Amino acid sequence: YNGLVPPFAKAQGALATYVHPVDGTDDPFSDLAKNELPYELVVDGVLSDGLGLELVCQWTSPLGTAFVWYRFLNIGRAMPATSGTDMMANFYRAPAIGTARAYVPATNARDRNASAVEQVRSGKGFVTTGPALLFAVDEKQPGGIVSSGDRAWSLELISMRPVDRVEIIVNGQVVQTLKGFGGNGNKKYSGKVTLPTGGWIAARAIGGETAWPIMSYTHFAHTQPVWIGRVGSTEPRAARAAAKDLLTALTYSENKFTESYGSAVPPGLVARMAETRRRLSGMAKE
Repeated sequence: YNGLVPPFAKAQGALATYVHPVDGTDDPFSDLAKNELPYELVVDGVLSDGLGLELVCQWTSPLGTAFVWYRFLNIGRAMPATSGTDMMANFYRAPAIGTARAYVPATNARDRNASAVEQVRSGKGFVTTGPALLFAVDEKQPGGIVSSGDRAWSLELISMRPVDRVEIIVNGQVVQTLKGFGGNGNKKYSGKVTLPTGGWIAARAIGGETAWPIMSYTHFAHTQPVWIGRVGSTEPRAARAAAKDLLTALTYSENKFTESYGSAVPPGLVARMAETRRRLSGMAKE
């Protein structure tokens, strides 16, 4: 079962990541049968520290995946968003390397892959299929920590192609929507937001014609979260709602495992599902 992978990857200095997670653009929790999650994602997302989720990819939906990612963030899981071009050099219609990518701060000119992986693991930077998003709240960049209450944010959007809109997200909810721009340059934004007692804030850019040099179906960028109070903090109502949704997805997966394995579901997976249910049930009641 997949639960063996994250600790092994971590021991090798790698970042275990769920790839190609959600196909459709709608919220999967509105109809799990129509827009399924990977069956072990809820279990591993709740129990495995340092697990990544591929938010931007050539083949799946960043919007549908974002709905899932927000639930994990809302229960306090500091799950980093990752990117994947899924490029095969011997396949003629594969996109170029970097069609979907992550940008992280460079600490010095000698940084290597291990340093970049650690920056992603720590929730720094942003993921994108094209636009760049330089976001800060009270001058704290993604991966940082700010206090609750009234806070000032700033954002610079850089894009070769048009962007429809920019959105400020707090605990999975769009709290501000700003008009994009025609591309081939940059646009700066600033504003204020009242932050709750816990949770996170991030920014995303959505929409616009995808044409050269963009090689993705969807024009999309999303920052990693800036946390409120501490990394992994939660807002009670958002955490309860997210836990209930994840419990529903867990039940869906359990039923799928029973259909496939009958009475022979691997014991380790059974134990992990039971522990996941215990933790989420506690969060749903808090």
